[in-house]
Amino acid sequence: MKETVMARSVLLKSVLIRLRLGRRVNSPLARPLLLLITLCLGVAVCPAAEREVTLEAEDGWTIYGTLSLPEDLAEGERLPAVVLLHSSGHDQETFNKHYAIPGLSQTLAARRIVSLRIDWRGRGKSIGTQEFHSFTQAQRENVYLDVKAAINFLASQKEVDASRIAVLGEEFSADAAVRGSMGDARVRLFAFLSGRLGGKAKEYIASESAPVLCIVSSDDRPGFADMTEVYSRSKNPKSEILVYRNAGIGTTMFYLWRHRFPKEKPVDEQLADWMSNYLGGLGASREISFVTEDGWMIYGDLTVPQGVSGPVPGVVLLHTALSDRYVYHHLAEVVVGSGMAVLNIDWRGRGKSRGKGKYSELKQDERERGYLDAKGGINFLGSQPAIDANSIAVLGTDRGALHAVNLALKDRRVRALVILTVIFTPEEKVSLAKLEIPILYIASQGIEDVTRDLTDAYHISKNRGSRLAIFPGSALGYQLLEADSTVQSRIVNWLELQFKGY
Repeated sequence: MKETVMARSVLLKSVLIRLRLGRRVNSPLARPLLLLITLCLGVAVCPAAEREVTLEAEDGWTIYGTLSLPEDLAEGERLPAVVLLHSSGHDQETFNKHYAIPGLSQTLAARRIVSLRIDWRGRGKSIGTQEFHSFTQAQRENVYLDVKAAINFLASQKEVDASRIAVLGEEFSADAAVRGSMGDARVRLFAFLSGRLGGKAKEYIASESAPVLCIVSSDDRPGFADMTEVYSRSKNPKSEILVYRNAGIGTTMFYLWRHRFPKEKPVDEQLADWMSNYLGGLGASREISFVTEDGWMIYGDLTVPQGVSGPVPGVVLLHTALSDRYVYHHLAEVVVGSGMAVLNIDWRGRGKSRGKGKYSELKQDERERGYLDAKGGINFLGSQPAIDANSIAVLGTDRGALHAVNLALKDRRVRALVILTVIFTPEEKVSLAKLEIPILYIASQGIEDVTRDLTDAYHISKNRGSRLAIFPGSALGYQLLEADSTVQSRIVNWLELQFKGY
């Protein structure tokens, strides 16, 4: 860990610090002049539909805010969302448009990101009975409750994809942004403007995988110290830091940059693009359902990459007999991040798909028809305009792997298979030998009988694209995905190769 931090610190000093700004602007005319210049340049304010909202924190404090959405939101569309938290000296209006200058809320809406800017307790409309600057230290620490309430509110909105939420904190509120998000899997990234964070928040950032974007001015010594430390301790390779010279603190950086470098990309747009690229890369996800040809109602999650032109390949994920679709949560993200769509289903008798009984109570012949659930999944994928119906793969583990093989034997639409740790009967091996599609077999060294079986299956494969990957350890099935992070990348790289040039 120490070597990683040192390496990232060197990178920070040598590459990522962008000391672009020159002399400090002290004139009281600077802000009006900025607005006049912006008006003359004709900077457009991005359209956003806004509505005032009210929410209540756990301790009963009433919080006021504004929800901003793209004006052209389609029916049923669910978008990523961001909670915007102002500094101790600002209120929610610091993220709103000013004259002809678009605010961060409008800039995010233009990138199809919903935002909720709030006046947290003691500030703006949420002052209540006491203003923030007269709070005790214990009262100040409760701002994190407002963050929790804001996240819950966003997640409850029909226009929001609750699995893709970000939190942005300006100055003091950066600490509350982290503490209010602790343990909440819905929060996928953090952004900090001149952030000040305490030890507990820093430890959380260091222990979690969510990426962070830190934006700070080098002359802001407290902010610079915290932002460089937070960036250096982040484990996510997509974390980034932008450091400017004499740029002010918090959202002031947005306006000074536009004033001094009117021809260059504004800081707030860089921030919005970073958020859009990451949240968009997670894909747009929604729960779906379909009925199989033998009458089972099957539920699943369809996740499609955003910002990709043309139909994309699709992958159906089939879990084991003792699990459900959620064991593939992270794998699905990695696959979607590579530009492929994922349909992750609960097959008959498991998860939410129990309308005709639990798997443990089904007769054997009913269990063996589970391949029809995968077939229904392919039918569903093929009906989606964003999916290339001629580029579909199926991944299965254990019993799910048998369903995948049985489907591939009967349905030529399956173009590739990924098989995780399963033992085939002699009859099933004979059937496998008939398949002409590429198959990736994955096993672990510690489970010798499984490894031996999959090795035999690999050697009878007819397709030159088939591969056998044996990983160290004794993890079985989907546990391999958790035990060794390289397993996921191996799967994705192989799938990309099969669909190359799609």
